[in-house]
Amino acid sequence: MSEELADVVLCICTRSRPEKLDRALQSLSRHEWPDGWQLLVVDNDCGRSAEEVTYRWRSTIGLPVTYTVEPEVGFASVRNAALALCADASAVCFFDDDAIAGPSWAARMHDVHERNPLALVQSRVYRVPEIPQTRDGIAHLFRQLAIAPDPNYSGTNGLLVPITTLGGRRFNTRFNLTGGEDTDLIMRLNSAGAQTIQVHDAILIDEGRHSPNSVKDTTKVGFRSGRQYAEVLYVNGVNINRPRARSLVGVPIAALLSLASFTLGRREEALGQLRKAAARAGVLTVRSRNWPSGSNARSPDWTNDDGSDREHGSH
Repeated sequence: MSEELADVVLCICTRSRPEKLDRALQSLSRHEWPDGWQLLVVDNDCGRSAEEVTYRWRSTIGLPVTYTVEPEVGFASVRNAALALCADASAVCFFDDDAIAGPSWAARMHDVHERNPLALVQSRVYRVPEIPQTRDGIAHLFRQLAIAPDPNYSGTNGLLVPITTLGGRRFNTRFNLTGGEDTDLIMRLNSAGAQTIQVHDAILIDEGRHSPNSVKDTTKVGFRSGRQYAEVLYVNGVNINRPRARSLVGVPIAALLSLASFTLGRREEALGQLRKAAARAGVLTVRSRNWPSGSNARSPDWTNDDGSDREHGSH
């Protein structure tokens, strides 16, 4: 990190996605930054695919920039590497490598953090199928989202975490290969009494590759998110019998509502109910069991809970 004492370290964890990182850094270069912010890029690719992009924007982004490589591949490991470098800062703010920040995003996050120095500060995140290619197109999208309902408050993307509130907690490496490490950490922070403030006008957008009109993708997204949520509960010692019982009842109800909505031509409503049914089915697949390890562990799946490409390690 820079020798200057940082107030907030903006952390981007990335792996083998230089094109998306380039777009994210370009959006950040248009900001006027509050005093005391720094940028940290942690590359989880030993081939250093993010290095050239990071240094190309160093002179124009308006922040002290640090680039480092974390050789241990994994969602939790790369974030823990970032936290290790932020120990002397006031707070760390995670930012996905496929995200774009709206106007005044940093200023709003900083203002809320200064007034609530121990609270988690959460951006308003929207996931869109595709981010416009032009600056005017992006500006138009942000104007639309400023009055849109139902943002996707999304894991650690755009989440500012005070170092004091974090304490000695770290991302659980049991989730290195599966994802869910951010949900797990947020759950532990909330259980310890951390306050979360959602900032309505601190808007981020990130990109999902799947069409919201796809039945197949909606089912996959729902099932995966439900299973992941139940696994986080299980790892944190929460009795999952109650969520499983609710899901057992909820699956057929949501499925029937989805079918009825399809019949009536209400496709968006039908897909929403389909996702609920799939999520509850995902919960039912998790039982008290040993976590996969060794040859049974699958490789990291660099996608969001909605099936879209993941920034390395983030939801």
